[in-house]
Amino acid sequence: MKKFFTSIAVLTLCAELWAINNVPYIDANGQEQKADNVTGVINSTDTLKNGWYVVMPTGNEKQTGTLVCQGEVHLIVYDGAKLTATGADGKPGIEVSGEGNSLTIYGYTNQSGQLIAIGGANAAGIGGGNAAAGSNITICGGLITANGGENASAIGSGNGGDAASNIFVATSFVVKADGNNPPSAVITI
Repeated sequence: MKKFFTSIAVLTLCAELWAINNVPYIDANGQEQKADNVTGVINSTDTLKNGWYVVMPTGNEKQTGTLVCQGEVHLIVYDGAKLTATGADGKPGIEVSGEGNSLTIYGYTNQSGQLIAIGGANAAGIGGGNAAAGSNITICGGLITANGGENASAIGSGNGGDAASNIFVATSFVVKADGNNPPSAVITI
C-alpha cells in the first residue's frame, strides 16, 4: 500500500500532464471504490472543473484562495493530506453555487484527510459568496472544517443569498461548522 501512495504522490506532481487512474476512496456507503482520470490539487489550483480531483499527503499542506467548482466535482482528501481554501471578502473558501454545479467530498480509510474552507466577509466557508446561494454539496468523508465569514453560513449561502439547497452529510463523522448568519453548530450524523 505504501508503494501505491508513493506512486500517486509522484503522479500528483505531474497531474497537469497525466491523469491518475485507479485512485481509491470511500463512498457514501463506507465502501472502497476507485476513480479514473483523477487530477491532483496543487497550490496554484483555483478552479475544479467537472471531474475527479485528489489531495495527496505529499508532506506539504496545500493552501489556496477560493476553489471554484464548475460542473460536477468530486474531491478525494487522502489520509494525512491537508487542504486549506481561504476566500477574500465576498468569496467563499470553496464556491459551490449556481445551476449545474456540485461538490462531493470523499475521504479514505482512516478519514483523517483534512479540508478547511474559510469564507471571507459575507461568504460561506463552503457554498455561496456574497448574495449567492450555496447548493449541491455532499460530504462523504474526511475531516471537514467550514468557517463562514461575517454574516454568512459555514456550509450554505452567503449573506443575502437565497436559502441553501441539497446539502447532505452522508457518513457518521463530525463536520466542524462555524457560521454567523444563521449561527451553525457542529453537524454530527
